Amino acid sequence: VTNAQITLENDGQTAVLKQGGQQLRLQIQSPRAARFSVVEADAVAADYDQKNPDTRFLRAQWEIASDDETLEISIAPDNK
Repeated sequence: VTNAQITLENDGQTAVLKQGGQQLRLQIQSPRAARFSVVEADAVAADYDQKNPDTRFLRAQWEIASDDETLEISIAPDNK
């Protein structure tokens, strides 16, 4: 869960998080079919859940091809 603004690039294989004048770049390295998506987190799932206004989830999704498949993501500061 993050308060950062999230921009998706490269058909969802790259996500750039921006907050407080800083940027963080996340790049899916494998599997090649994986894609990032953004889900707003301000809605609560149950009465006992705490609200999270102005927050979002960054999620990676793909069709799992085998039991030993691994999600690999590189994370680095983005100095653009």
